[in-house]
Amino acid sequence: MTTIRDVARQAEVGVATVSRFLNGGYISDEKKSRVLRAIHELDFRINEVARSLSTGRSKAVGLVIPDLNNPFFPGIIHGVEETCENAGVMVMLAHTAEREDRVEAVINNLIQRGVDGLISASGLENPSSVSVPLVMLDRVNGTSAVDSVRTDHVQGGMIATRYLLSKGHRDILFLSGPLQNTGASLRLQGYRQMMEDAGFRPQWIEGKRFDFAEGYAIALECLKQGETSAIFAGNDLMALGVVRAAMEMGLQIPGDLSVIGYDGIDLSAHTTPSLTTVAQPMYELGKQAATMVLFRAYEESKRVCERVELTPKLLIRGTA
Repeated sequence: MTTIRDVARQAEVGVATVSRFLNGGYISDEKKSRVLRAIHELDFRINEVARSLSTGRSKAVGLVIPDLNNPFFPGIIHGVEETCENAGVMVMLAHTAEREDRVEAVINNLIQRGVDGLISASGLENPSSVSVPLVMLDRVNGTSAVDSVRTDHVQGGMIATRYLLSKGHRDILFLSGPLQNTGASLRLQGYRQMMEDAGFRPQWIEGKRFDFAEGYAIALECLKQGETSAIFAGNDLMALGVVRAAMEMGLQIPGDLSVIGYDGIDLSAHTTPSLTTVAQPMYELGKQAATMVLFRAYEESKRVCERVELTPKLLIRGTA
């Protein structure tokens, strides 16, 4: 196997010069050209394990998400991976299967594997205790001094409710996911603010899960009462469950019932009718989170924590 000493001998430079080049240090353009030519001629491959032991850096960050089956996350994962790849950093992906009791163990496992930083879309009781740079993604703990990035969910709730009010709806039901989820509680806040400002009584039901079956089951029950003309669902999967329930009951969408989702997953554009939704900038969320953790891990670890909110966008389609 070709070693760094072989490269140095071929390039007629010192071992320290090759090492400095491989670790991003400065060498002259003339020496750089010779080292690169030697690397190519000898087909030299960097031993990342050995380099991580010598530098204390793995050039890897961990990404923790709650549910691999949720179509909200692929766009985020893409944004994280592409940003890290461009920086020469690998992403180690882990998920918690929506079990809060697994989060700490999953994060500790990634730290033991040597990641230089972490992005977590799963909630943590004490984020400040994590021993590597951490960015919380859509899970902001107001008492913890850690970097975070999320969509402006209060604004998202207001956007959806304002649109339904503008269409003449007054009996608007907000079907939330679990309210211990930061995003769900903030969307409820935006919904309530718009309804109260318009002089109408807010009505909401808290779902146990952010999924199709939960939206379907709740809609079947509440639509029997016949008082609701519009439903704003906590995410697109729940909204699609509402649409299915309404259609099975013989209701016309949007003639008898208008439905708005939240997230803007790819599937929402391909249903019949296509789903009106408030889209989160999923790729940008991932990109921003990755940019923050890379800066914290490799450039400046002691700056004041940063909290970033991105703007959601209403996509008007066939259900409202």
